[in-house]
Amino acid sequence: VGMSMGGINTIRYASRFGTHLRAVGIVDVAPVSMQEGQREMADYRDQTDILNHFEEFVDRSKKFMPHRAEAHLRYSLFHSLKQTSDGRYTWKRDTRPRPASSLSETEVTIASEKREAELWQDVRRIQQPTLLFRGEESKILSTHIAERMIEELPNGRLVTIARATHNVHSDNPVDFAIALDDFLNAA
Repeated sequence: VGMSMGGINTIRYASRFGTHLRAVGIVDVAPVSMQEGQREMADYRDQTDILNHFEEFVDRSKKFMPHRAEAHLRYSLFHSLKQTSDGRYTWKRDTRPRPASSLSETEVTIASEKREAELWQDVRRIQQPTLLFRGEESKILSTHIAERMIEELPNGRLVTIARATHNVHSDNPVDFAIALDDFLNAA
């Protein structure tokens, strides 16, 4: 079971090493993502790069992830943030600048289209029972693309989790766990 980037890794792995798997779970991701959700995630990251107080992270995160229980949100932030030398807070992540791409805009588009086509091929190669989770309010995985995934998967099924955005498992952990348990018990 993989979510978001982990879901892409799950698709890649299951298409190549499926004999090692009894079943596959993919959470709110497909070879194509909605641009709106990608922009919102980038804006959230940019707006919360460094903040003065831990509570500022809590407040902004509650707006970005409205379904997540505050206690869980605080726990996640406690383990995801660090204090800077001047007492402010920032994310625990690699802050080294990424090397600039030497590709032209056209070359980037071609590479992106090639990656998407390869991922759709990978989806079609997954033979194991596969459950695709979609958050009912997801701005990453559209209903249309989720339905296409099920058409392309040889043995796929879609479940839409209510009261959930892209962060399906943390927005509605109870319904997510029930759907996952039911699926794995039947697989």
